[in-house]
Amino acid sequence: MMRNLYSIPIAILLLFVACEKDRPQVRVLDGDTFIMDNGETVRLIGIDTPETGDEFASESTELLRQLLQIDDITFEYDQQKYDKYGRTLAYVYVDTYFVNKTLLDSGLACAYFHRPNLARFDELVQAQKQARASNINIWSAPVKSPCEYYLATKSSFRFHRPSCHSIKNRNISSLRKFANRDDALDIGLSPCRNCKP
Repeated sequence: MMRNLYSIPIAILLLFVACEKDRPQVRVLDGDTFIMDNGETVRLIGIDTPETGDEFASESTELLRQLLQIDDITFEYDQQKYDKYGRTLAYVYVDTYFVNKTLLDSGLACAYFHRPNLARFDELVQAQKQARASNINIWSAPVKSPCEYYLATKSSFRFHRPSCHSIKNRNISSLRKFANRDDALDIGLSPCRNCKP
């Protein structure tokens, strides 16, 4: 009788090990990029997470790692399937989770778009708005050195400090002006990586 009691946990353990072997092995590089076991590098469309060493970088990386532990990983593509670095651009689903949106919902990513991949623009911007309204994670940190106003070109998805070298040679009348960061974020613009508004 005791032999049967031990065989059940061993059988469960063996089943778990077998499932682990079948599960796609994923190496997470950061909160928005991972490498599949076949060597394919995948970049999540429509989001940007803190860079390694920045506040909340480890939390976003860990959340992505946890989400990708589920067996069933599905990719959805937009207009452009690869970026200039050869990475696969995808909306990623695991089980019932839309991974790109989940990172935004958690306040561990900001919306970050490039044309022509805009199929999920409204949905992802709305997720960011809700996380900002909840004041969680990256949205809980105070803005460093706020500006009197912010600028963006008419076609760009980035907004800048007025002193940013990315827009310094532009005629100010040709730029969009925002009274605060929230106005720019609300329409789906993301902070410039150089001037970090």
